[in-house]
Amino acid sequence: LAKALQYMETPPYLRQELCSSYSQAEVAALEAQSPLHAPHHLGQTEWQPYREGVVLKCSEAGVAASDGKGSSGSSFVDVGLDRMAHLPQPLPVGMRVTVSVGEEPTTRFMAEYSETMVIGEAVPPSTPRTERGQYWGFSVRVANSLHRAVKDAPFKGGYDLMIGTSAQGIQRGLSDLVLPRFAHLLLLFGGAVKGL
Repeated sequence: LAKALQYMETPPYLRQELCSSYSQAEVAALEAQSPLHAPHHLGQTEWQPYREGVVLKCSEAGVAASDGKGSSGSSFVDVGLDRMAHLPQPLPVGMRVTVSVGEEPTTRFMAEYSETMVIGEAVPPSTPRTERGQYWGFSVRVANSLHRAVKDAPFKGGYDLMIGTSAQGIQRGLSDLVLPRFAHLLLLFGGAVKGL
């Protein structure tokens, strides 16, 4: 289930690079599912101030930038547009990154890559949500036990809302679900045999 959720959360234009360990059968089964149509699953011609990307190349520190000055390194990032994005910081190749590309595209010829690129900046994945109130995907964390799932929260103070779902649970109607305000939600999926 974790692998399926991670695949579904990944924007389609990044799946070949980020989900390369998936078998053909797994990909075929996952592609048969309905797509999420999430705000961070943008098409090539859709412009938003933020895009998800994957680092394809990284230049070394001291390589000459287009203005002839030395740089501290930079990254060449696929953000699903018709051109790559240039980030002024070196990041590990293969890393998924949330990129701020601005309200309007800014491009520049980057001599170090011999290409005109969109200028971007790496930001925390929470930025679209905190700066614009925009849903920007979810993260999947696998735990060895229910106890570890709750106790090993990656947030200070833990989760402030937990929801469990299981075949063993009581079925509720949509009108019964009223969510309070929360900062960190933990959604637990129980197994078909043991439940939660």
